[in-house]
Amino acid sequence: MEKVDFWGMSIDARCVQFFEYWNSLPKEGHVPYRREFDPIEISTLLPHSMICEVASDDNIRIRLIGESVDVAYGRGLKGINILDLFASEHLDAGRYNLLTICSFPVGFMGRIRARSNASGRVMYRELINLPMRDDDGSCRLIYGCSVETENQDAIPLAPQSSKVHAVVSQKFIDIGAGLPDAKIA
Repeated sequence: MEKVDFWGMSIDARCVQFFEYWNSLPKEGHVPYRREFDPIEISTLLPHSMICEVASDDNIRIRLIGESVDVAYGRGLKGINILDLFASEHLDAGRYNLLTICSFPVGFMGRIRARSNASGRVMYRELINLPMRDDDGSCRLIYGCSVETENQDAIPLAPQSSKVHAVVSQKFIDIGAGLPDAKIA
């Protein structure tokens, strides 16, 4: 798939398309309500999409997951805590980044390296995650797009684990509220 330069990072064009749709929605305090999001408008991206809900600092549930993401990980991801997908050495960084999306609010894009639970193969995924307001106005939803991309390096991973083993690159995206302090875990 085509790569584009987005906020100084080369990323899959589908992630940028997802951002552009999200950015076109009406917003309150820089964040749209989920009722404004019409999946039909991005139907070609739905297999790569996901919705997470921040229930607490330690519980970020995957509420909806696109088929291509589910298949890539080789397991049903709907309903699990997304933090369970992080290897222990990346858990704090993953938690910080996900919570900051809603609490600041800010967008996030990155490239991760993980192992598929089904085949054991190493996969690289590029992603963009954006905040969304629930019906009650609270900013506790994360809407994202995650697409598989080519391998970037040959660092070995622990066998038979579908955990995220490395965040290869990452960047917060200013959606109008500025950017958090330089700390990006």
